[in-house]
Amino acid sequence: MPLVPIEQILDKADSKYRLVIIAAKRSKQVSRGSPPLVHH
Repeated sequence: MPLVPIEQILDKADSKYRLVIIAAKRSKQVSRGSPPLVHH
């Protein structure tokens, strides 16, 4: 997985805390069987 600068990601969310929450929720979705949104 490529590393993306935090400044670039913060354009999508209002804070680092919010990014962690979003990532955790998506991680749960994938672990419960949701298909990945990216191809690697």
